[in-house]
Amino acid sequence: MEETTLVLLIQIMAVIILAAILLQTAILFIASLKRQIKSNEIFEMEWSLLQNKITQQVLEANYIQQQKQNIWLGFRKFSIQKKQFELESGVCSFYLVPHDGKPIPAFNPGQHLFFRVSIPGLKKPLLRCYSISSSPFIKEFYRISIKRSLSPIDKPMLPKGIVSNYFFDKLQEGDIVDVRAPS
Repeated sequence: MEETTLVLLIQIMAVIILAAILLQTAILFIASLKRQIKSNEIFEMEWSLLQNKITQQVLEANYIQQQKQNIWLGFRKFSIQKKQFELESGVCSFYLVPHDGKPIPAFNPGQHLFFRVSIPGLKKPLLRCYSISSSPFIKEFYRISIKRSLSPIDKPMLPKGIVSNYFFDKLQEGDIVDVRAPS
C-alpha cells in the first residue's frame, strides 16, 4: 500500500508540476500576446504619424511650388492702384497690382519689396526697399506704407529723402513702378 501511495503521490506531484508548467506557459503566451498587441498599436500610431508627416510635407512642398510659380526674376512692373494718405501720420500707403495681370506670390510677414525708381534729373535709378504692410492672406495686391523722410529740424541743410518724397509728391494712381519679388 505504501508503494501505491507513493506512486499516487508522485502522479499528483507530476500533475501539479505539469499544471504549473501549463499555467506558466499560458501566462507567458498571454504576456507575449499583450506585447504583440501593444507593438501593433505602437506600429499603427507610428504609421499614422508618418503618413501625417508625409502629407504635411507634400502640402508644404505644393505651397512652396505655388509660390515659386508666381515669383519673378529681376524687376516686374506694378501699377499704383490706390494712393492713400494716412491721417496726420506723415505716412502714405500705396496699393500695387501687377501691370501684366498675372498672379502675385504670397509673402511672409516682415518681408519687403525692392523698388527701382528712375527720378528725373538723376543719372542712375535709385533702389529702395519698403516693408509690405498688407495682410499675407490678400492675394490681389501688395500694400506698402511709406513715411515721408524730411530733413531734420535741427539740420535743415541735410537732404530730405529723395525716394520717399518722390513717392509722395510725384507718383499717382495708375503710375507704373518697377518691383522685385518679396524677400
